[in-house]
Amino acid sequence: MLAVLSCALAQVFIGAVFLWDFFDGQPLVFAVYWLACGWLVLTAVFLAIFDMLCVLRTARAARRSEQKRIFTDLP
Repeated sequence: MLAVLSCALAQVFIGAVFLWDFFDGQPLVFAVYWLACGWLVLTAVFLAIFDMLCVLRTARAARRSEQKRIFTDLP
């Protein structure tokens, strides 16, 4: 996820600073470039959501395991 976000940030910086004059005469290149940047950002967002769901699933499994251990040890 860090690599995808780093690439997206670098692409935004390069596109806004160095390639801005190049994009003036070529609207198709402009659109494709920024769509690729948007794709990287959305990929990072979906990876973050997936990671959050994995953490929640792991926490839920640990909680169930602990509850099972506690309630089976009762006299």
